[in-house]
Amino acid sequence: MSSSSMSVAAVAGLVGLSFAPAFLSPGLSQGSQVTLRGASAPAQGQVGSSAASVTSIGLLGTAAVAVAAAARPTARTRKAVTCCAFDPASQVGATKPFGFFDPMGFSKNCTEQEWNKLHGAEIKHGRAAMMGSLGLTVQSIYKLPGYENVPPGLGAQW
Repeated sequence: MSSSSMSVAAVAGLVGLSFAPAFLSPGLSQGSQVTLRGASAPAQGQVGSSAASVTSIGLLGTAAVAVAAAARPTARTRKAVTCCAFDPASQVGATKPFGFFDPMGFSKNCTEQEWNKLHGAEIKHGRAAMMGSLGLTVQSIYKLPGYENVPPGLGAQW
């Protein structure tokens, strides 16, 4: 909002608040005030003070808003937003002294979702390779019943 439109709004608010007593209960402005049963009636000087205090508080509030709006700078400056691009080299697994190892460049221009897919596939294939090497080791040491005469290693194929 520009400062001229803020000033117009402040003036309109002040004019509107000057008519606030017209919208109060007619009994309050003429000297009769409603009291609770058993309560004493207020003194005569206090009857019209409520309408005046509402109007004066409203005027002071509107003036404070107008002053605050006028003191506010008109040109807004936006803060710079830094974009944190995904860096695979900062993920778990890049350790010293070797650092990040990607000789084929699969993760050169990948997003975080693509990285998570590649990382999960690498873990899955690594586990399958470990089970295969464990299977080869166990087969050369332990023979199942009925297979005692089968030669170990590649000799079993021929």
